[in-house]
Amino acid sequence: MYCKPSVSGAAGIPLEHVKHYPFGEDSTITQLRAMYSDSSSGMLPPAAFLVEPIQAEGGVNIASQAWLKDLCDLAKEFGSLVIFDDIQAGCGRTGSYFSFDGMGLDPDIICLAKGIGGMGTPMAMNLVKPEIDKHWSPGEHTGTFRGQCLSFVAGSEALSYFEDESLMEEVAQKAATMRGAVDALADRYDSIEIRGKGMIIGVDVGNGDLAKAIVAKCFGRGLLVSACGSGGRVVKLIPPLTIPNDDLNTALDILVQATAEIMEAA
Repeated sequence: MYCKPSVSGAAGIPLEHVKHYPFGEDSTITQLRAMYSDSSSGMLPPAAFLVEPIQAEGGVNIASQAWLKDLCDLAKEFGSLVIFDDIQAGCGRTGSYFSFDGMGLDPDIICLAKGIGGMGTPMAMNLVKPEIDKHWSPGEHTGTFRGQCLSFVAGSEALSYFEDESLMEEVAQKAATMRGAVDALADRYDSIEIRGKGMIIGVDVGNGDLAKAIVAKCFGRGLLVSACGSGGRVVKLIPPLTIPNDDLNTALDILVQATAEIMEAA
């Protein structure tokens, strides 16, 4: 659960009663089960568990298959829905369409955006099981500014890339290239930790000031990356799936050089 003041304040009302539990750790499931099982805890089971299988802005933290399954089992035990937020990590970024493909998981709702728009056009959608969505009549859940036509065209074209495995094979090759470059950084600097899956990778440099300096140096050389995670200590790499190999290699060269310069000066 997240309650950064600059984020929660945007709601316009206090977001109170927030509890923090470690992401992806068995202790979280144990504590939640104990709390919801205890009638004297004062906590009722939630309507739904909303989770990112891969935390993106949280620092590219990857939940294990076992942990996600335990979370789904916990939700079923207490009659709660399971919602997977695959907005950043979905739509082919990890080498399969959903970031949790192949794990045997069956969420009730899947949230998609970003990559679903194809070329960056604004589009988002929820995939909902029919039995969960049955209270909506056709056309009932709508709004004035929804259904942007260019986004539907771009999104439809993007889906056509998944009619065969060629794009996912390309993603696997590019992911290996990315991983090779950043793993070399981790081998060179003991304080650097690499996390990621497919073409979403986090370079944890252990310090928000270092990450900020790396981001700034990359920007000055024509490369856009961002800092995320606790204290902004993780440099996140999330390039287009269709990035040309020459551009990808140039970007990685800039990142590696910028990171080395900042780490050596630290």
